[in-house]
Amino acid sequence: MLKQRNILIGFFLCFVLINVLQSYFTEIANDEAYYWMFSQHLDWGYFDHPPMVAVMIAAGYSLFQNELGVRLLTILLTTVSIGILWMLLPENFRHSRKSQWVFVAIVAASPLLQIYAFVTTPDVPLIFFSVLFLYVFKQFLEKESWKNALLLGLVMAGMAYSKYHGALVVFFAVLANPRLLLRPQIYLAGLVTGVLLIPHFVWQYQHDFASFMYHFKYRNENFKWESVLIYPVNTLLVLNPFFAPLIFYYLPRYTVQNAFERTLKFLFWGFLVFFGFSALKSHVEPHWIAIMVVPTVYFLTGLFHQKRYRYLLVTSGVTVAILLAARVALTVPIGFRTEFHGGKQGAKDMESIAGDAPIAFLNTFQSPSKYNFYTGKDAFCYSSIYYRPTQYDFWNYEERFNGKEVVVAPNYVTQHFDHVVAPSGKEKYFKKVEPFVFMDKLLITYPDSLTSLQSGSQHGVQLTVENPYQWDVSTQSPEVLTTQIAFKQGTRVKGIFDVECTLPDVLKAGETYVVPATFQIDLEPGAYTFGFCFRTTLYLPFISSTWQAVEVR
Repeated sequence: MLKQRNILIGFFLCFVLINVLQSYFTEIANDEAYYWMFSQHLDWGYFDHPPMVAVMIAAGYSLFQNELGVRLLTILLTTVSIGILWMLLPENFRHSRKSQWVFVAIVAASPLLQIYAFVTTPDVPLIFFSVLFLYVFKQFLEKESWKNALLLGLVMAGMAYSKYHGALVVFFAVLANPRLLLRPQIYLAGLVTGVLLIPHFVWQYQHDFASFMYHFKYRNENFKWESVLIYPVNTLLVLNPFFAPLIFYYLPRYTVQNAFERTLKFLFWGFLVFFGFSALKSHVEPHWIAIMVVPTVYFLTGLFHQKRYRYLLVTSGVTVAILLAARVALTVPIGFRTEFHGGKQGAKDMESIAGDAPIAFLNTFQSPSKYNFYTGKDAFCYSSIYYRPTQYDFWNYEERFNGKEVVVAPNYVTQHFDHVVAPSGKEKYFKKVEPFVFMDKLLITYPDSLTSLQSGSQHGVQLTVENPYQWDVSTQSPEVLTTQIAFKQGTRVKGIFDVECTLPDVLKAGETYVVPATFQIDLEPGAYTFGFCFRTTLYLPFISSTWQAVEVR
């Protein structure tokens, strides 16, 4: 049996070796650095994602304090995922050497499986636990035992702790087999998952369900043709442009042999349709449909085993050559630069400016993450209304750095900042501020009655201003704090207008003030969301209230 599987064993050994070398010699990507920051603050949840990716990185980084450490568990989990995917194939099919070659060729030519062979994101554990879920689910369909139900519950919890998209895997699996809802075992699986997720739900409750609000509400945008048109293009790229036309032609005509194959079909079409509708209201990232790769590999392996074998060898060879060239380019830039290039030098450039002072990077979570990773020195994200909330908002850097010298570094060109030519030859904008006073968590509340506003008219409102900090905040020095009202459609700011109000010279720690205010807006009629914000000359306005829907007349 071992000799019969030399093809697979050789593939896995080469796969691991290539990805270890790739991981070691390739700089860390933007999101990887951000998730590495998660791993430095282990918790039951994070603003953007559940905690599994942080646990993965923490485990690998405990062994190697470099890029390989960040990616070590990714290499192992993706390798095991491919092994489980092989085990999902029909048993009589797996004994053929030709099947092994077909399987290896398809996997090697899968862009997504090659990317997540070394790039660490929440999609890696999601793919792992999804494939493991399908393996256990296959056993459960064959034998609806309490043991298999318990295993299902454990694996579903793993998916949920990896990424919220895991819920779709479970949904479509049950939708393909609705009779399971009549079995008590399936409810045991759900109960086990629910119990294991209690710590995460407690974290969400303690943070006002910030993750759910961000993903299901604040990421929505207005209809844009580019989002609709780019979705099929990304789908082709994810599935491989050489293979995608075949799977879309072949799968509707394929007659499933059992309940498990029906499940895989539902997963494929379910993800495709679900995110197709999602593209009508927001941009769909290519990796959101990553699970479609699993049924694609399964069904294409069977198809290529029967026919089109020469087509498979040629197209896989071309794809692998392209992917290998791309891998080399990520490590050694050849005529272009990506987020895998220049991060280390950029961090060193900023270190030469800041010294030991912490850096407040404006409107970017990637830069402080890479700075932390490559220098070991403190940096954080300071967000305006033109950006989005991030996990940095939960880490309370103000407790350590308020009133101290902080270097402020914008991700945009502005005349209010100094600039120098860094050792790398790039211009860097910055300003050394001492004392740096945190103001981004000052709170403004307003009446819920502001649901309709007339453009061009004067509006009056009573604002409640609260200083939640343990220190006083001056509204006059070193810069004047002004109040504004901002309007968005989707995630885009459509207008910002001054609010006339008189703030106290000093907002006392823990105190609340009621401030009469007036404002006038000039907007096209339509539906918006609005919020009140504070700003100074140095900073763009940062959101200081909740966003509320409003109709502008």
